[in-house]
Amino acid sequence: MFSPVGKEGYEGRKVEYGNLLDIVQAAGLGVRWLDNQSGCKGVCDRVPNVATSALKVPEFCTSGECLDEVMLHELPQQLAALDPAKRAKGTVVVMHQMGSHGPAYYKRSPAELKQFKPECSSHALQNCPPEQIVNAYDNSTDFTTYITDFTDVRLKQDGMAFAIVFAPAGENPGLPPSAASLPELGAADGGTTGQTSTTIAGATTVPGATTIAGASTVPGVTTVPSTATTSTVVDTSEPTTTAG
Repeated sequence: MFSPVGKEGYEGRKVEYGNLLDIVQAAGLGVRWLDNQSGCKGVCDRVPNVATSALKVPEFCTSGECLDEVMLHELPQQLAALDPAKRAKGTVVVMHQMGSHGPAYYKRSPAELKQFKPECSSHALQNCPPEQIVNAYDNSTDFTTYITDFTDVRLKQDGMAFAIVFAPAGENPGLPPSAASLPELGAADGGTTGQTSTTIAGATTVPGATTIAGASTVPGVTTVPSTATTSTVVDTSEPTTTAG
């Protein structure tokens, strides 16, 4: 996603390419990658990055895993640590979320925000009734919506925030609650960003919340319902028109 050469070109590369984060950093902007996943697979190697597993925040982290909310907790400290000269030009923070990766869907949302009950509370999905698996998954997607709202960034700081979401066929990630206020901020799309779909071989369609020119087909088969989300926060020190 951060490379100009496509999946096959990237995986078969003979030399390393600069990616989007390299370009942004070379342009003099502040860059941070916060990771609550299994790592950035080399994408963030050349920019400052933080793994949530190293943060040791008991409020959000138990049994070696952290809720995605830990990145919101860490965000102010990461912004404050940026070089002021770079932050004056602009800041890009990528938050690599756990999202709804399974099979432990029940671990992706905090108890106080679980709306769908009872839920499957096991890794062994074959031991749970289908409706409990769906409840656990729906709780995880609701929590992702909560995490990616970014109302404070969008509305109070006049910044930009967007999310790249991979969702199962038929699922509509939708827009965050703050989208309703975008027209009054002068957003180009009026807060009604069009959706696109990327078709994965095996008749799985992935709705997208960001308009991207062109259509693409990705070889491979998706067999486990899973929503992974990468959120990007752009913080600017100067007033900026919110674009989405």
